[in-house]
Amino acid sequence: MSNLKGLKCWLVHSGNAGDAVQCEGIAEKLGLDYETITVTNDTIIKKFISFFKPKKIIEKEVFPEIIIASGHKSIKTVKNILNINNNIYSIYLKNPGKYIDIFNFVWAPLHDNLNGNNIFSTLTSPNKLKKYLISDNHSNFINNYKKPIIGVLIGGTSKHFNFGKKEVNKLCISLKKIKEKYSASLIITCSRRTDNKTKNFIANYFNGEDNWVWNGQNDNPYEDILNNSNFFIVTSDSVNMISEASSTGKPIYVYKLPKKNIRIKSIPKKLVIFFKELENKNIIRWFDGNLEEWEYKAINPTQEIANKIIVSYNNHIKKLKESVNNYEKI
Repeated sequence: MSNLKGLKCWLVHSGNAGDAVQCEGIAEKLGLDYETITVTNDTIIKKFISFFKPKKIIEKEVFPEIIIASGHKSIKTVKNILNINNNIYSIYLKNPGKYIDIFNFVWAPLHDNLNGNNIFSTLTSPNKLKKYLISDNHSNFINNYKKPIIGVLIGGTSKHFNFGKKEVNKLCISLKKIKEKYSASLIITCSRRTDNKTKNFIANYFNGEDNWVWNGQNDNPYEDILNNSNFFIVTSDSVNMISEASSTGKPIYVYKLPKKNIRIKSIPKKLVIFFKELENKNIIRWFDGNLEEWEYKAINPTQEIANKIIVSYNNHIKKLKESVNNYEKI
């Protein structure tokens, strides 16, 4: 199986942290030479494509061999690029809806239940985590804290979940209780979706010797938290953070946030399936104020997805060469 190391690649997304992590994780696993194209609602790459001169000839040399896109805002931009050069191998991460057929390869989460010759699905999401993260040899400042160490991964209000002031206060009370019950240390990090008021409230609430809270300043030691924590408590809004925590093989408690729309009886079926599958594999449990150790086989699908892409890309190149040869015979 030939690899793709060194091939030029564009990552196309809106700048959303979840999209960026998935695109970068796949690009790095494949060894691609990538740059990021951040799209806006205009869905135009002004650096390369002139909106006012759509017939402008663009030299082939500026195009990459591969595009990896994620997020619906990226789709129109990718279509614009492929309309100019349809030899580019295109990858989409997550569900592209009605645009499945414009991509050579689509990774979608298993709970989206997509089918097609160009689709590959896994239970959890691709990520950027390196192999050393699941090793006990990597140490840092977190190991100076009293064990057990609870890594708390906090998201924020999303399309399906609410995380307002009331919910934040309730979470903090629950975390304080479990810290005291098990004489544990809390190492807390927030996502980019967490608003500043929430970050500051949590940081002030847990200002103490056996706690550490990332407040958004300096680098986020997220990977070190994954590596060195004994347990995880993750808010239910983030499929990505739950997926990344599952690559450690350590106990994950999901803290259930209230659904955003109280008129709807349940969260979307695809999320129900996601949580249920993880429960069935003994990867997650719902947070109930208790800590219990258990083991499961760590899962990280990034390499598996990369391997499928390599096979698909090689088939793509083979077909392009066959097309050229057939054209020359005419």
